[in-house]
Amino acid sequence: MDIGITLRKLRNMHKYSQQHVANCLEISREAYKRWENNRVNFSISQLKKVADFYALEIHHIIEMSYLHKKTPTKKRVPITRDPFDMLCKSYNLRLTSTCS
Repeated sequence: MDIGITLRKLRNMHKYSQQHVANCLEISREAYKRWENNRVNFSISQLKKVADFYALEIHHIIEMSYLHKKTPTKKRVPITRDPFDMLCKSYNLRLTSTCS
């Protein structure tokens, strides 16, 4: 599971800076950077903050993160569509946030 990549993808899809997201989550930019680089063990309260910010459910973030789990290169199969986008579409998720 790679929550950091999921956070980065969500942030980039919204065209937000790390500083903007960190401000909205009321943490430092350095702390948020550690989140995106998976240098923390995420708590439920941290995931809840992120889920609320992007108007998602926690389980959506976790499911998206499983899509980014690295597979061994010898088993890698080329994907023609981004699985993250496919999951968003399958759940009919709109990319919105609660901080302006």
